[in-house]
Amino acid sequence: MDKKDRQKTYWQEFYPLWWDEIKSWFGWTDFLSTFIKSGIQVIAVLIIFLAGGSAENFFETAAIQFVTYFLIFLFIEVILLITYHRASKKLFESLEGNVGNLESKLIDIENSKPVIRAKNPVVAEKGFHGGIKKSAVSITVSNISPNSVAEKVYPTVTWLTPRGRKVTENQGRWWISNEDKVKLKTVEMQTVDLYSNGMTNDLHFAIQEPDENHFYAWSREKDGSEKFTPLHDEKYKVRIHFQSSNNAVADFEYVVKNNNGKLSVREVSK
Repeated sequence: MDKKDRQKTYWQEFYPLWWDEIKSWFGWTDFLSTFIKSGIQVIAVLIIFLAGGSAENFFETAAIQFVTYFLIFLFIEVILLITYHRASKKLFESLEGNVGNLESKLIDIENSKPVIRAKNPVVAEKGFHGGIKKSAVSITVSNISPNSVAEKVYPTVTWLTPRGRKVTENQGRWWISNEDKVKLKTVEMQTVDLYSNGMTNDLHFAIQEPDENHFYAWSREKDGSEKFTPLHDEKYKVRIHFQSSNNAVADFEYVVKNNNGKLSVREVSK
């Protein structure tokens, strides 16, 4: 609802309340009573006058009383309408300002909440000790929300057959530099912090040994050791769930194929 619609609704709700207040403040029952009495007096004087009686003073008094009371009521009603309208307009603008501040704060809160995104599923050669190169499957993960940090993001990688039967589940393997490995405890290497400064982190979850037709689900254990679970089928669905310690969550799904020892990967559109 925009400001114009909110203002229209406000006035629709305001005027009945304003009229109730006028009746309450002014004394609607007393006004009607006095108004009717004055009217009866005028009618009585008119009847006497038409009957040939002398009631000029009485007529003038009643008429003045009637007109005076009506003008006073009308004057007070106009003053109340103007003051109530001006006060209510100020109140509405104040409420609009509060709504704007709340909306701004809500936007700030939403912008400060981490949003995890993954892209670029790739199969790329990765070098190991001894000059050995292996084909590794990975995705690039980032936090796209400004002014936020997705803290201690923990991945869960679930491997499924094309029909949905679970084959294995692990935590994948974040790429961590040798410098950071020295600083971190082994269990801490299962999570990463995702900052909103454009930095990305790679999560590996499959690897192909040279000269082998099957491949492996690849992960890092709590003790820092590497785990390789053999996978012999041609096609798998892979569901990856991310959960941060400050409640940022994200889910992605991929299809990994093994064509006679050559891996390929694609993302499943949501």
